[in-house]
Amino acid sequence: MALDKLVGQSKLKSRMAASLLNSSGHAFLFTGPHNIGKNTFAKELAKGFLCSSPTSNGGCDNCDNCRYFNAGTHPDFVELGVDASKNIKVDEIRDSIIEDEIIAPHASEHKVYLINADLLNNEGQNALLKSIEEPPHNVIFIFTVADKLKLLPTVISRCEELKVELYSEDEIVKALKADSDKVKDVSDSKINFLSVFAAGIIGNAFDLLSDEEFDNLRVTVMKLMIDLPEDGYTKLLYDDYHFFEENKEKADVILLLILWFLGDVALLLKDSEAMVKNADKKDELLGFIKRHPNLTLSKIGNCADRINEFKKNAAVNANYECAVGNLLIKMNKELK
Repeated sequence: MALDKLVGQSKLKSRMAASLLNSSGHAFLFTGPHNIGKNTFAKELAKGFLCSSPTSNGGCDNCDNCRYFNAGTHPDFVELGVDASKNIKVDEIRDSIIEDEIIAPHASEHKVYLINADLLNNEGQNALLKSIEEPPHNVIFIFTVADKLKLLPTVISRCEELKVELYSEDEIVKALKADSDKVKDVSDSKINFLSVFAAGIIGNAFDLLSDEEFDNLRVTVMKLMIDLPEDGYTKLLYDDYHFFEENKEKADVILLLILWFLGDVALLLKDSEAMVKNADKKDELLGFIKRHPNLTLSKIGNCADRINEFKKNAAVNANYECAVGNLLIKMNKELK
């Protein structure tokens, strides 16, 4: 894959191209949220440095070096931190990098080390410092990290930062539609919904595209909110509460879906023709508004405030059962 096959990130691509064509820099740090595609761009940069004839579009994809890389067999490429559940051990750094970097490249003019710095502790970073400061002339280090603040200032200062920016909704739609196998049976309304829900993080949209659990969760949340004004205390504190309890690890997603529901209701209260995020559920939302003529923007705003209160309580480890119960009861009163 060449750089022009990747959607968006024009500034990032320009900087990568300049580094490849000028053979400038020996340490690069890709930053950006989890799942935004840092590793994809980092690997394109790695391939470009290993390529026999790199261009402004990255690796040529025709030389032996590119073929080795694409096959996952390049002898001059080392990646640490592939298993995101395990921290990178100092022994791995010594064996895979410190003892290896002094050996001349086998096939390319460079040796490239790609490191998931989210999995590096301070000891591991310190073990790499000398290599980053005074690497052999043919060695390239590429790091990826979601939270730059977890890195030592001495590591950051020796790297050229390459930031992966949030994607626009249009760019995410374009990327999803480009994957014809995954979207062949997916409606445009769902693709548009995912492009918004992903909040600029392209990997989230692809993960949700084939996530049946998310689809079911969204349907359940929509039904819970539509039924909530008529629910009695027994249902609120049993069925509705148990839904939150059973999906406790997905609480952030549930709360976001509820906020989107409330936001769409607020828009439709002002204008029944308004464009909403849950476009495929618009008829259900309009029906909800029609059945509850006492709904006001103020009441919707109060519900949103209750959700923010719940988040604050959760952040300080308040009793989860009480917090959920209070949230449901308060929203029930506002929406009646």
